[in-house]
Amino acid sequence: MELERVRLGEVVALEALEACRHLAYLVAHDFGNMRTAVDGNAELIVRGHGDDASLMRRTQNILVATGQMARLSHGLEQFLGYPSRDNPTATIAAADFGGIAPEVAPNLPPVALSAVRLQRVVTALIDNAKDATLNHPGAIRATVAMMTVDEAEMAWLLRSPKMRPGQCLVLTVEDEGEGMAAETVRHCFEPAFSTRLRRQGMGLSEVYGIVCNACNGGISLWTQENVGTRIAAHIPVTEQRDF
Repeated sequence: MELERVRLGEVVALEALEACRHLAYLVAHDFGNMRTAVDGNAELIVRGHGDDASLMRRTQNILVATGQMARLSHGLEQFLGYPSRDNPTATIAAADFGGIAPEVAPNLPPVALSAVRLQRVVTALIDNAKDATLNHPGAIRATVAMMTVDEAEMAWLLRSPKMRPGQCLVLTVEDEGEGMAAETVRHCFEPAFSTRLRRQGMGLSEVYGIVCNACNGGISLWTQENVGTRIAAHIPVTEQRDF
């Protein structure tokens, strides 16, 4: 599949990403505090009035809504690249590729991400590919391999300013879907951007936050309208990470 590679650092609207990061920080902080207050009071109602069936139904509706709020708040935290509360190293072996059988190179080392965040990157890339093939059916492929990233390669990446040349695990998801227009590429890593009528999760903004902000890695992109898209997450192996 012939796709055009995009020099993301020159194409992505970096000023818009920085504005989104500032807004996301404010929203994640204040929104999280308000959600905690609502959630905590709903839990107290459940404990004190468990025998009131009508009240319990209404309270459960509140808890469902606050659960959805928590997922949004957590997604913003991923975009911001907040420090992980989990073990900061993981291997790709346990990741779920959502029904896609990946080609995985042998003897891959751990990467500088928790298992939860590594899974979120995999899921977001696979979901993005599935969305791209909804109205433009085509194959989806995933590969995982090691790569030595040098200065020339880094020039193509949307990446952390702290990323250094060296060994990276490269997680690549490729689809034969609708591809991306130039304007879509400019904004596809922003948390508020979507080409879908109904958004599902934070999408590529989480990939950007986790790969570029949380583990000092980078992202590559190849795309062509009506042909498909290939996205590769370059995740530093643990030996590169400064803890």
